[in-house]
Amino acid sequence: MATILKKKSSIKFAETWANLVLALERTGYMYSFEENKYIILKDKKRALIITLYEQESAEENSSPLMKDGEALNPIIDVSEIQDKEDMLWRFTFEYFNIDPDVIFWNNKIWIYTFEEIKKLDNMRYNDNWCYHYLIDQDDNTENHILF
Repeated sequence: MATILKKKSSIKFAETWANLVLALERTGYMYSFEENKYIILKDKKRALIITLYEQESAEENSSPLMKDGEALNPIIDVSEIQDKEDMLWRFTFEYFNIDPDVIFWNNKIWIYTFEEIKKLDNMRYNDNWCYHYLIDQDDNTENHILF
């Protein structure tokens, strides 16, 4: 699973929803809305499950992470990512280009910011991007390995 986080004070449900739909469109993949709860992003054989947190849930479910002294709250979860890392990359890249103030969290020990997503985009694609922190720490990048 992967989660997109945002500062609690910056979460606006209508804006998040609009950004999500725009990012889905930009991926070039098919998508559908299921049970008024999930979005299925799919190609011919594979599918990612995307969950948009409702306004109240996003405000109540803070992550253990902080940015500028403020809690980061989940706005989007993406599940069923194994063997679909390229689809997750496409969606993440598109979403970050629309809303650069979000954080990608692998729900483990590190995060990617918009600046790091841009750096990853300039590197050769690697399916492990969402499992292992791939930014070279010698390039003066702020260390986003958490533990």
